[in-house]
Amino acid sequence: MKKFMEISPDLEERAKVTYMLFEWVLNNMMLPGHVESWLSIMDFEGIGLADIPVSALKNFVASSQRNFRGRMYRNIMLNTHWLVQGLWATIKGWLDPFVQQKIIMCSEEDMKSTMSQYIDLKDVEEQYGGSKPRITANFYPPKY
Repeated sequence: MKKFMEISPDLEERAKVTYMLFEWVLNNMMLPGHVESWLSIMDFEGIGLADIPVSALKNFVASSQRNFRGRMYRNIMLNTHWLVQGLWATIKGWLDPFVQQKIIMCSEEDMKSTMSQYIDLKDVEEQYGGSKPRITANFYPPKY
């Protein structure tokens, strides 16, 4: 999440950079003729409740739904503030079960077991319970 917030203070610019990444993934990493869905991981480590860019996330999600409809398989949210987790517990009951299953709030204690349900831990960075060293530079374009 910090990387997303550091891209630019301009929300429109952040969206453009993110969509450029999504388009790159679609053009370079997906198999032609197959419908593939995405598992996204959002790390909120070091982000306080007041720092969460709610309007930016709301706009980003709405735009992503328009431009990349049906692509999200799961969204794992890591290191979220306890108030966000409480809010999610409340809101979750109002959503369709299909939508509920797509969003996973993951505590630090559950991180390794949650991640291992969806990703081989050899491909997960150590800070998230895997064995891959932390990537701090040269992460774009993605290596596959």
